Amino acid sequence: MVTLPFNVLITPEDPKYHEKFYKSAFNVSGWSKPPTDYNVWRTAFGEDYVYLVAVDKETEVHIGSVGGCFYRNNAGKKVIFCIGGYYIFPEYRGQGKGKLLFDVILDIAKKEDVNIYLNCNENMKNIYCSIGIDIVRKNSIIVYRPKFNHFNFDGAVVNENSTLKDAKECLDWDQVKQFDQKIVGDINRLNYIKTRLIQPSSHSIISYNKETNKVNGFINAHEAVGGPLILGPLYADSDQIAEQLFISLFKKMSDLKVDKEDILIFTFQYNEFMSSMLKKYTNGREEKISEQTSHFSKLDIQVKTEFVYCFFETALSFV
Repeated sequence: MVTLPFNVLITPEDPKYHEKFYKSAFNVSGWSKPPTDYNVWRTAFGEDYVYLVAVDKETEVHIGSVGGCFYRNNAGKKVIFCIGGYYIFPEYRGQGKGKLLFDVILDIAKKEDVNIYLNCNENMKNIYCSIGIDIVRKNSIIVYRPKFNHFNFDGAVVNENSTLKDAKECLDWDQVKQFDQKIVGDINRLNYIKTRLIQPSSHSIISYNKETNKVNGFINAHEAVGGPLILGPLYADSDQIAEQLFISLFKKMSDLKVDKEDILIFTFQYNEFMSSMLKKYTNGREEKISEQTSHFSKLDIQVKTEFVYCFFETALSFV
């Protein structure tokens, strides 16, 4: 048993540690996280969410942190553990403390013997592969950061075959769950989806088939620290529905006078329609900024990527 050179706080009540993390992560690494994240994860996952905070034993100074959450199937069994927000403050790097903290969160997942998942940039890919999180999803993640004011929908034709409603007015969330599980299989994400979409800082729309009144897609954008919006998720049964949701959300935000400098978008590399839509509505100024890989420890859970146009986010979400 390794004696840690720091103390570990587990999901502390005080949000100050998470606030310090996301502000530093933005200033140092350019990470954009919603200020509401900590509350969203704790509300949606309860005890299945863990946020480990490393603090110096003598000074109690915050050294770094990492988060994780268990997703359960419909029977209530833990099936996957997602890790994200792994961050060591610059002044404490190069001392081996980051690895020790990461080992603590790995042990939490290993005790439950579940599949482990995370996303990472290229510089971390080989490191995660070397510790057994080495099953890499073939469909990598492309990150775009276009300027908000570069989007132009003048003359855009909206396919109105679906009925669109504000997610905050949704009365039947079980339909949303059913649609989501068509994509992810037997993993129950309803609490997370609902909690994220009804946040005051979220702008979200659910699409319904006009004939059956069944959910056939939904879209969300939520505000992040540092100015940008995070667009995600965008899930839809077809390209036409995805485009209708995409245009409608931007028009909704325009009506609400939402004014942001940038918008962050995480999409699958093989989703050619999403990349072409970004190019179309920004007039070629979609601005790809990075590429990420997705890793599993046991098996790729094979989500149906053809319905996924944008991720929720790439910290603790596997799609």
